[in-house]
Amino acid sequence: MNTTNLMKDPFYSGIMFRIESTICSADKRAQEKEIFLTDSNVKSSLSKAKGLAQKGELKSKAKKDKEMVVFDLAYSINDLRDRIYENTELKLSDWLLALRAVEDSIKLRMIPGGRAYLDYLVQFIAQAKSTQ
Repeated sequence: MNTTNLMKDPFYSGIMFRIESTICSADKRAQEKEIFLTDSNVKSSLSKAKGLAQKGELKSKAKKDKEMVVFDLAYSINDLRDRIYENTELKLSDWLLALRAVEDSIKLRMIPGGRAYLDYLVQFIAQAKSTQ
């Protein structure tokens, strides 16, 4: 399935917005600690979140502050699935598809070692919140 079409689906776009809001919040908290994430770090967190959803655990070998932020973000994203759907079961396949769509958005905008996606995301989230 082409994940770019998921943004047009209210079910998936709502999930993706919550994932991206979580990413934005984590980035802001990291910056407050003078830790600066890159798009690659976020992509890594999403990959870890997919692993968590499928296997239920991560083997953390993080030793540096930035690596801990990446792992914490993966856990926050994974926990989001349960928080969004406390009373409703969200199929694993739907959750993984939403994560893949966010990953594809990162791939579309990222510059290796840069923050093009994260910079875009901050503006996107702010704009979306101002129109609500």
